[in-house]
This record gives sequence, C-alpha cells and structure tokens, in this order.
Amino acid sequence: MTEGQGEGFLVGTVVATDQDVAGTNSEVYYIWKTPSSLFKLHSDSGQITTLGTLTAGQAGSPENVHNLVVSSS
Repeated sequence: MTEGQGEGFLVGTVVATDQDVAGTNSEVYYIWKTPSSLFKLHSDSGQITTLGTLTAGQAGSPENVHNLVVSSS
C-alpha cells in the first residue's frame, strides 16, 4: 500500500473455512493474535482496514513492515 492512504483503506482480507457447510457451526470469526493500533480487523468478514492515515515513520520495522497475526474460530 502507498503512504498516505486514509482511515478505512482496505489493506487485505484473511480467509478461513470450516468443514461444516451450513448453519451456525459454519460461521468463521477472526480475532487479532497480536493486537494492532494501526489496523482494524473486521471479525465477521476478515477485512483489515487502516485506523488512520499511515506515514512512513510510524511503528513497525525500519522497512515499514507490519506483521499482522490473526486467528479464526
């Protein structure tokens, strides 16, 4: 993603599936394994969006890499 994208910018989507084909047992929800103050994880869709405008100097490694760890249930 390029620097300066505003709040709500879609970074990506995580996907998991369940062996149950239908019903409430087939629903998958997503949670952070490692919380993030820069990104929002939408628990029902798996979409990851920005919580604000990101700049080159924000938290993360010197290469501006952010490791986002998600779990599904």
